[in-house]
Amino acid sequence: MKILVNLFIDKKIYEPPRYMTCSVAAEQLLEAEEKIGKGAYSKDTLCFGMSRVGSKDQKVVASKMDDFVDKIDMGPPLHSFVICAEHIHEIEQEMFDFYKFEK
Repeated sequence: MKILVNLFIDKKIYEPPRYMTCSVAAEQLLEAEEKIGKGAYSKDTLCFGMSRVGSKDQKVVASKMDDFVDKIDMGPPLHSFVICAEHIHEIEQEMFDFYKFEK
């Protein structure tokens, strides 16, 4: 409610940034699929997680969507989460295998 009042009186309030992790994204996507059930993806869908791309400590991991929920820690933000198509090209498969998460 306080935010609405501040907007109404045109008072600019800058909130701290909020970031979604790959883990939260995967969890919410799987939960939505479970509720809606359109078959767009599943816990076995191939995905890429990337964090801090372009920095010295960037991280790229490829795995099934379910692994991102509780097994993979991408570290601090910023994160990107990419869901692969059902059929991927052989070059894409090579990259997936190169960055594949080892349990």
